[in-house]
Amino acid sequence: MTGINGIYSIYKDGQLVSRTQNLITNKGKSAILQYLASGTAEWASVIGIGAYSTAAAVTDDKLYYEITRTPIMSKYPVDSVTASVSASGSIGSSSLTLASTSSAGLGYAISGAGVSSSATVTISNIVGNVAYLSHPLESTFSGSTVELKSAKSIRFRSRLPEGIVCRIYEIGLFNSDILSVANRFEEKILTNFDESVESFGWSSGSAITSYASYSPRLGGQMLKVRPASGASVTTTLAEGGTATAIGTASSLGGILSIPTSGYSASSDTGKLLIYSSASGASVTVLGQDNTTGTTTNTITILQETAVPAGGPWLLETQVLKGSTYNDNLSKIEIRARSSASVDLYLDSLKFSFASNPSDLSGLVSRSVLTTPISKAAEENVEIEYEIFLFP
Repeated sequence: MTGINGIYSIYKDGQLVSRTQNLITNKGKSAILQYLASGTAEWASVIGIGAYSTAAAVTDDKLYYEITRTPIMSKYPVDSVTASVSASGSIGSSSLTLASTSSAGLGYAISGAGVSSSATVTISNIVGNVAYLSHPLESTFSGSTVELKSAKSIRFRSRLPEGIVCRIYEIGLFNSDILSVANRFEEKILTNFDESVESFGWSSGSAITSYASYSPRLGGQMLKVRPASGASVTTTLAEGGTATAIGTASSLGGILSIPTSGYSASSDTGKLLIYSSASGASVTVLGQDNTTGTTTNTITILQETAVPAGGPWLLETQVLKGSTYNDNLSKIEIRARSSASVDLYLDSLKFSFASNPSDLSGLVSRSVLTTPISKAAEENVEIEYEIFLFP
């Protein structure tokens, strides 16, 4: 076997709760090759998490709905690990396969042409983590026992900010924390609609902690907005939840700092995670730049977009701004309308800045979890990425 492969492991308070295979992207392969050729100082600097479950592809250069990135706090090599696997049934000399028996990758079973379905399988003499056995490098047969030797590996570990509340659906490894050209973050969360932790409230709508079988993917709450049949409803994010119309000057200071360096009105997008109880509704998202309190400029974060029934849906449209737009948003306004009575559940809103990451700043690897992992406030969650090196 030749090449490289990797695994993401998630730990809560030191206990392993999830493990998932990764896919190394095209840009990731280029970044590793340049590093090995001494063309760069590093190829893995941060680990990011996201809230969307679109399948990973080698062409990915970012997470689909990135929540945050956190620096790698430790990295170290791991030597080969050897384990013996035995069965009470006949093994013979055929090739054996050690396969995961759970979506989290926590259990393993042995199979092969010479192993009966009633065989009792045991794994013994394990040094370190059984996950190594998902990448056996060598196998030696002796009667009813096979000895597996793992590949050498390198581990990278990071810790998520304790204050973040989210459900992790995707994980990614990045070479850098910011775009190398624009010198700014690629993604910016504008609001998670969680009034319990924000000093700014919504003028209308109600906070809920779940809709049907869905839980918020970012924050502890979603905002429920109900446009009546044939009508529209507007909800505005403002200090203390006081409604102030978009375009109306006030003394309210900027609440969101949006870097404008390299900003492109032709390709930057607004992204909204949303659920809908039925079809027939549409939403528009506007932002107001009111830095001075006397001048205003409205930008369209999300153009009017239809919301299908169900979800979660990731609505994306081009961000449109005026020429006088500054670096701060003082208000965000959600305008929803419907041809029928529909409940909308707003989960998270963000900017996704235009980018074409280079091999030195793009996504190195990405994995989508079969079962998402919840992170509560003040919970200690660490993510480990282990890359296996095969000769």
